Amino acid sequence: MTGHQIARVLSRQAKAITVQSASAGTVAHHGHHEIRDHVKDKIGKREVVGYGYNGQPTYVDRLDFPFPAIRYKEPNAEIQLLREKEKGDWKKLTTEEKKALYRASFRQTLAEVQAPTGEWKSILGVTLFGMSVAVWFYILMKKYDDTWFPVTAKSNLMGALERGFNDILTGLLQLD
Repeated sequence: MTGHQIARVLSRQAKAITVQSASAGTVAHHGHHEIRDHVKDKIGKREVVGYGYNGQPTYVDRLDFPFPAIRYKEPNAEIQLLREKEKGDWKKLTTEEKKALYRASFRQTLAEVQAPTGEWKSILGVTLFGMSVAVWFYILMKKYDDTWFPVTAKSNLMGALERGFNDILTGLLQLD
């Protein structure tokens, strides 16, 4: 193929691919095949405003990454009016309008993200419950079933402990 023929084929292929913006996402048509942009399907009409965490257009409230890639809320008529008003003088915006603009972009303030959640209580409760189950299991096995720990293992363990204590005591006495 000559350069002219390659250019003609490429231009035909470029014309065959059309990109349409649909409400459910961006759809690319190539002949009879359809390819959906799944990112647009997930985020809806929310505006992409940055690079995002790991380059993904997701919304996450994080202290180590305070600027999410997309806005928190989808735009509505009220927010669109406020965004137009925002382009002018900010002194003309009321405090409520500024808060509404902030809440359209972010779910929480950084102070709210840092606030304690009380999750430690449930973690402590589950840990203590697990430890109590283990203690009760030990007590019941010790009381009702003495065969769960073989006798030879008991004597070997006791002998090892006694030898270990003797070695420690011998080492301490030699230090004096």
